[in-house]
Amino acid sequence: MLQSIRDHSQGWLTGVLIFIVCVAFSLWGAHTYMDNSSQPDVVAKVNGQTIQQSDLTIAYQRLRQQQQMQLGADFVVDPKAEAQLKKQALEQLVMGHLLVDAAHKAGYRVGMGEVYGALLMIPAFQVNGQFSRERFNEVLTGLSYTEKTFLTDMQLTMLTNQVRSGFVDSAFVLPSEIDGAVKLINQKRDLNYVVIPSQRFINTANVSDQQANAYYQQNQAQFTVPEQVSIQYLELSLPQIAAQLHFTDDQLQQFYQNNLSNYTHPPRWHVAHILVKIQEGAGIEQVDAAKAKINSIAAEVKNGADFAKLAQANSDDTISAKDGGVLDWFSPGMIDPAFEKAVATMKVGDVSDPVRTKYGFSIIKLIDTEKPQVIAFDKVRPQVEKAMAQQQAEQIFADDSDKLSNLTYSNPNSLDVAAKALALQVKSTGLFDQKGGKELFTANPKVLAAAFSGDVMQGNNSDVIEIDPDTLLVLRVKQHQPAVLQPFAQVRDVVMQKLKQQAAEQQAQALGDQIAAQLSQGKNGAQVVAAEKLTWSAVKGASRFGTQSAPSSVINDAFQMPRPTAGTASIANFHMPNGDYAVVMLTDVSDGSFGKAAVVERRAYRESMENTSGQLDYALYVQGLLHKAKIKTNLEN
Repeated sequence: MLQSIRDHSQGWLTGVLIFIVCVAFSLWGAHTYMDNSSQPDVVAKVNGQTIQQSDLTIAYQRLRQQQQMQLGADFVVDPKAEAQLKKQALEQLVMGHLLVDAAHKAGYRVGMGEVYGALLMIPAFQVNGQFSRERFNEVLTGLSYTEKTFLTDMQLTMLTNQVRSGFVDSAFVLPSEIDGAVKLINQKRDLNYVVIPSQRFINTANVSDQQANAYYQQNQAQFTVPEQVSIQYLELSLPQIAAQLHFTDDQLQQFYQNNLSNYTHPPRWHVAHILVKIQEGAGIEQVDAAKAKINSIAAEVKNGADFAKLAQANSDDTISAKDGGVLDWFSPGMIDPAFEKAVATMKVGDVSDPVRTKYGFSIIKLIDTEKPQVIAFDKVRPQVEKAMAQQQAEQIFADDSDKLSNLTYSNPNSLDVAAKALALQVKSTGLFDQKGGKELFTANPKVLAAAFSGDVMQGNNSDVIEIDPDTLLVLRVKQHQPAVLQPFAQVRDVVMQKLKQQAAEQQAQALGDQIAAQLSQGKNGAQVVAAEKLTWSAVKGASRFGTQSAPSSVINDAFQMPRPTAGTASIANFHMPNGDYAVVMLTDVSDGSFGKAAVVERRAYRESMENTSGQLDYALYVQGLLHKAKIKTNLEN
């Protein structure tokens, strides 16, 4: 029965699935299993299916958590990045809906049996090479997952990966395409070049005050300091409330007893089975044949035949058959319901009558069982304390939210009353404009909208702003600075330097164009540039991706130039990213070829190109889904 599970637990699953276990899973929508959400606000509709604010909040929080895990101490709270993460989370949710819906319509399916089989192979959940229920629960707790939501997300990810693998694994390239790619990728080019530094002309660039003033008058927006405000604010934070709560051992013990089911390992069974498989869509004759075969095997078992040897000889679950039909330990919900129902009524040593499952017919032998195990309080004390703090903090947060709203509304000219009543600190920021600031919250679009709103500008407190489900904010303007044009005298030096740089770059270009013209007339490059006290440099056998002695922009442009014709070099001149100017003479192009290990190289190129082609096909497929889909978003940060 679990043959297909274990087959799919190899290859791409062990590579891809292990990675997505802590990354891609968290990007799926949670609305499927968030029926108790108290926030029905719809942030998007995808082909008629809704994505709610609660879905987005969960996806966003997990995406943010991933960045913290990946960056560690380098993770910095950046409001602009937070807004981008929220946008990214919504895009992932929308794409997830489209991909799952398309996979279902195309007939793809992933059973929970396959999910459980793959789950057992994930190293993150293993201890000493074996799946550990305790380790599994620890990881899920750290990711803020329940087992049900995690397995659902895992199933959806495996489903869409089936479609993706169909594109990637079926792609192919022709030998001629491989040869053509090698010619281009391994191509070598010979060239000469000269760089004309713009700084060579910076001191001779003449800019008058009249020119500078004219530029200032025509570009005043560049020199206008936009309208700015600084704010005072009160922050109500659920995590901060939870962090301030402390409990006695008696209180924690009571909470532990009241929620004992959360700290109990479920029962487990260890079985062996013999499977006679029934193919999907099998007719009555095939089913009858399978039934006759399983009944015959069952009769042999009852007559005392060795179960393990019968499994080795007859079971269609060829993986477990090698071990006498023995399967891995499993808990409720991890296997076919009919299979589990039969096992639950058995005693150790019992052998069942044939059981019909979605895979076919099975005869089951119960090897061993484990009763539900309550985890000792001492082992889960940190989790108990965290859960109790979260529960009580949520109640305090809800009560204080109402108080914050009422007190700041009834006292619109100050935050002090609410701050005193709720034991909160009035915090403040520096000045920032409507594009946002660098401090916490000041780049949040909701905060910016409130800070620059007419009501708040008139001196009133803002409404309560939900930064995220766990953080509320009320603000007022501390200081307002209108937009102001900086006087010319104040920015004169900046304008003069800018215009001098522009003039220097123009002179560098003029000299470069002059040199290029002489080269086109057939003059000797070394002599031409030497006359201008510049250096004529040569590069032999430059490659697209190798380390070169020449600037990267020179090499990049050299590979954009046309091949030299017989006896005539190609010449190009262009601006460099730093403002300098370059002239390049391309003298020779040699097509690439395979090296000494041609067979190995060809195989590597073929695999790489097929993978790239498959990825492109899949990307076009995804773009097609997006193009045809009816998507409406209403994202509020």
